[in-house]
Amino acid sequence: MPLLLYIQVKSAEDIRFGNPYAALAKTNSELLLLDADNHSEELVIHHQLQMIEAATRVVLILDVQEDVAPGKVTRLLEKLLRQKQGHLSVFLQGKNQVIERMLKVTKTQFQSISDEKVMYTSVGELITKK
Repeated sequence: MPLLLYIQVKSAEDIRFGNPYAALAKTNSELLLLDADNHSEELVIHHQLQMIEAATRVVLILDVQEDVAPGKVTRLLEKLLRQKQGHLSVFLQGKNQVIERMLKVTKTQFQSISDEKVMYTSVGELITKK
């Protein structure tokens, strides 16, 4: 099953509730949508770790702010970057040195896109590929 995982690493007041990419599920009936943030509870992280394990392909969208610690989503990122390398597409919106260092250390290719409309289109095109 393909998975679209939207992770926010932001201050609590800037967290956007809901997944802004939810409409993309209409383009691929098999697509599983998940979202998390650096304030997510342990139960959410645990569930998503299981879903990552089952995913055949992962599109990861990292919506980040500078100087905000990744918190518990670090576990999600570590699992993705170690176990899904050949089946992982990463999009980065914003800047965060810790996240960028994790991507570089694991030699993970990523696209940095600042415009939300461009991001949505890029992700949408990737999701519609089977």
